[in-house]
Amino acid sequence: MTQAVQHPLARQGVGFIVLSAICALVAATLAPKAETGLLALGVGMLLASALAPWRAFLVGSTVTPFALVNVTWSIGILPGGWLYGAYVLAATLGMTVALLAARRGLVGQYPLSPSVILAVIGFLLIGTTFSQTQSFFGFFVSWWMPAVVFLSMGIVRFARRV
Repeated sequence: MTQAVQHPLARQGVGFIVLSAICALVAATLAPKAETGLLALGVGMLLASALAPWRAFLVGSTVTPFALVNVTWSIGILPGGWLYGAYVLAATLGMTVALLAARRGLVGQYPLSPSVILAVIGFLLIGTTFSQTQSFFGFFVSWWMPAVVFLSMGIVRFARRV
């Protein structure tokens, strides 16, 4: 293995590119239930954090609980009346993980990325409720979305350290 690929960010970049290929393959061949795309993004971030924990851990641990709420609600496990409470619990779990990661020194003292990521996801979900953006909603919750996100993150991470 070359010296450049041995750097943690370069390894994480390669990992993101591999995850992107897997998500694109799943999206193209298996056509999974659409609502699982956000869950694939969160779980993929957690997997990528094993290669460089300080980069993707907070995003993965913040997105995954929200994605679990969406998936359990969409398949009927979580009743609609419990949805708001489940979102509050998901936000609490994400903030608790961010606090613990900051205390352990995995991230900076004031981690901002989980809040920004959740705000972007929230605005996108609100925006997809309008009739003009229904086709975008299909992309946003499908497996193509994590494929695009992982590919772009992989290219950026790998390019920064090669």
